[in-house]
Amino acid sequence: MREFLAHFYNKINIVSFEKLVFPNIQQEVVLLLCEKNNSNSHLIEHLELRDAEELQKLDLSKLKSPKKRIDFKSNKWTFYFLEQEEIDLLEKFQSDKKIKQLGEYAKVEVGITTGSNPFFTVPLSTVQFYNLEKYAKPLVGRSVQVPSAIFTNEDWNKNRDKEARTHFLSFPKMEI
Repeated sequence: MREFLAHFYNKINIVSFEKLVFPNIQQEVVLLLCEKNNSNSHLIEHLELRDAEELQKLDLSKLKSPKKRIDFKSNKWTFYFLEQEEIDLLEKFQSDKKIKQLGEYAKVEVGITTGSNPFFTVPLSTVQFYNLEKYAKPLVGRSVQVPSAIFTNEDWNKNRDKEARTHFLSFPKMEI
């Protein structure tokens, strides 16, 4: 899909939000705005807004002139969430053989899919109310819970204290 969008459209804008647009579902909302014209350029830009209400104040000129050239060698778009200087620095690090990949030190996986997040991902108050401590595993449920490239126990504790869903309930298998 990304490859099609990148080749077919000349301008792509991705608008994301810091706060949940629909608080009752733990799912990020992204607006994808694309324009096709007769130029040979393929540009992309990412704009992050605090919440959906900021859409009313959005400077439309930002949407009309994305700045970053699409790199057709890569199908990843995560780079476009960064400034061009940050992208250049990361590309320099990637080509440096002295710098090890995270996968050499840790197992990296995409998040969880539970089928019922409100049941399986819970805040500390739910764990305590139902005495679920032995079934509760630490969890970072959403990317907005990670404030920087370095995530500490203190960061997790802050999320827990704010009543974020910081526990994954993992029940043992039962004989039927």
